[in-house]
Amino acid sequence: MDAISKIRNLWDTITQKERRDLVHYLFEYIIYDLDTRRIVDFRLKAWADRFLVLRSALYVEKSQSRQDI
Repeated sequence: MDAISKIRNLWDTITQKERRDLVHYLFEYIIYDLDTRRIVDFRLKAWADRFLVLRSALYVEKSQSRQDI
């Protein structure tokens, strides 16, 4: 979750071109509905997907170990 927060904070400070580059770096595709102004579908790049799965597993493991204390 920390990595996602860092990306979100970064998003607020970078230029439009840097935002576009970041999106191309993270996603295979994004489908945006112009009528509702919402993302309706997306696919992360394989490395980003694996990274988020690993981070979430570590987060769950850390949370569970705290409950054991």
